[in-house]
Amino acid sequence: MSRVFGALVLTLGPAAAIQACSDAMTNASTPLEDATAEADAVDALTEAGDDKVDDVVTDAALPPLDAVCTLTETMRAADPDAGPDANPDADLGCRYVLPCGVPNDAGFHIEGCALYSGASSAPDSALGCWVPEGLGCMSDAYVPAANGSLTFDCLDCFGGGGRRPPGLLAPRRGGARARAASGVGAGVGAYFARMAYDEAASVHAFVGLEEDLVRLGAPAELIAAAARSARDEVRHARVMARRARACGGVVVAPRVRRRGSRSLESIARENAVEGCVHETFGALQLRWQAAHAPDPSMRRIFARVAADETRHAALSWLVAKWAEPLLDSAARKRVAVARSRASRALRAKLSAAPPRAFDPRVGRPRPEEAVALLDGLLMRLTSGCP
Repeated sequence: MSRVFGALVLTLGPAAAIQACSDAMTNASTPLEDATAEADAVDALTEAGDDKVDDVVTDAALPPLDAVCTLTETMRAADPDAGPDANPDADLGCRYVLPCGVPNDAGFHIEGCALYSGASSAPDSALGCWVPEGLGCMSDAYVPAANGSLTFDCLDCFGGGGRRPPGLLAPRRGGARARAASGVGAGVGAYFARMAYDEAASVHAFVGLEEDLVRLGAPAELIAAAARSARDEVRHARVMARRARACGGVVVAPRVRRRGSRSLESIARENAVEGCVHETFGALQLRWQAAHAPDPSMRRIFARVAADETRHAALSWLVAKWAEPLLDSAARKRVAVARSRASRALRAKLSAAPPRAFDPRVGRPRPEEAVALLDGLLMRLTSGCP
């Protein structure tokens, strides 16, 4: 675990620390330079075999999955027909369903109809999540459903697997394709299908980031890095889709609503949540998988994608370092709160998500290991704070 942390945190470097604890910036090599060098080195090592589908682990080799208790996620999309005149700064968020209710060891609890991190005996901060009225919330009081399930909405999607674009719509209803996009399914094929979906969605995110950076007059280095990141995600989506189909998965393309020009604060807030939290942890988790997946071809895939995603995470922290000082103090505080809240919400999700039968086959950490990874990452990023 220490090697996983060390490689990631050293690559992210001082840009992450400056945003994590508002310390002074040092004159070390930039995280973008370090991450780019690492990604290029991994490319050279894996170019001949990173997307080969050898030693495929099929769903038939897996034990049965109790899908009844699997956490599901959908985008809390507004009007799916909204066009470019839709509010570009609107927060769509996500809806989550825990069919078996709140696990005993969940990292959150419910007060009124709001979700808070920590146990009820030692309440912590609000997660920006709530039980919707009529779906368990009645007159600002939580009333558990008769079937024991829990439905809640969140302002910030939990993420953890990459950068999602603003305007990402819920998958169309019906059949295996909607289940694949929502991550519902029993087996390796479904897992890689969701990975392909997320990577394809990230293409839109980086294309939009590049356009925003150009419009705002950002440094050329950041614009070029965003463009390269979009190209990376195209390759990632292709590799994950190939693996998904080889394992019997159904691959579906994401739908993204067109959006107009956004404010600098909205861009900084999205970057703080999707980049500094979700993509950074996603890179860390992929490094774990590159070390723990039993299939050599999977380890090659995860190693290359992890190197790219670490570079993407470094870009997020550099965008934060450039953009956030341009905001007024109130806006900077709102962005910092969003980043902190996203970290707490991600921890709650990792604590509550039940383990899946195929997790060991793809090297995913167990829930307690994932929480330890996140806690260790946050501790390393803030270790220099006064």
